[in-house]
Amino acid sequence: MISTMTRSELQRIKSGFTSMAHTQAKQPAWSPPFRAFGLPEPEREYRFHPERKWRIDLCWPDVKLAVEIEGGAFLYGRHNRPASYIKDIEKYNALTLAGYHLLRFTPKQMANGEAQETILAWFRAYAGGRCVS
Repeated sequence: MISTMTRSELQRIKSGFTSMAHTQAKQPAWSPPFRAFGLPEPEREYRFHPERKWRIDLCWPDVKLAVEIEGGAFLYGRHNRPASYIKDIEKYNALTLAGYHLLRFTPKQMANGEAQETILAWFRAYAGGRCVS
């Protein structure tokens, strides 16, 4: 079964960013149900800009909260290359100018619940406590 995985998938497993179950299902490690943390489910791959094709990994548009999962923090991935890094800055600035709050996490933070706890704290502080629980 392992022989069917790509080298990059094996590297992610070795780095602790994903589990074999997530890799084989082609599901990111950071896609747990948010309701377990008392949060509403976000919209995924949300397109926030009317003209650009930018997408946000996770978004709660009704409260203007955007979450980006920064993959490849310890690998030389797309987000670490100079041109892509500059494009991300442009996207994040446009997001801020559109009135969104942006939180950024690594896949490991999503997998261990740290990100969800931070998102829950944001909802309590900025969204008037509009959480599920």
